[in-house]
Amino acid sequence: MALSPQQRAALVGRMQHLAWLLDAQFAVPLTGGRLRVGIEPLIGLIPVLGDGAMALISLYIVAQARRLGASWGTIGAMLFWVLLDLLLGQIPIVGDVADALLKINLRNLRMIGIEAPRKRV
Repeated sequence: MALSPQQRAALVGRMQHLAWLLDAQFAVPLTGGRLRVGIEPLIGLIPVLGDGAMALISLYIVAQARRLGASWGTIGAMLFWVLLDLLLGQIPIVGDVADALLKINLRNLRMIGIEAPRKRV
């Protein structure tokens, strides 16, 4: 079923909010605010469960991208990034640094043409 313009706008807003929360919610003070991190690297510190939970939440963004009409090729690329993030998360410290730098949820939004908010949503 096709989404109405209002439904589409609400869905995009939810996706932006979630990606921002996971990848860029907080500014790192020592970088003058240039580096932003979300809750994903923090929750990822919980061995196995943290990265697994974050992967499931990232899959929500992928599922909603399909609902918005993203091609299967784009969905495949988005799934690659989620899987890479999950696998890197299994390596202590490396996974948390990767979460902070790769920002796969914001990257996945850009893949479907949705820009991340410039400030907190």
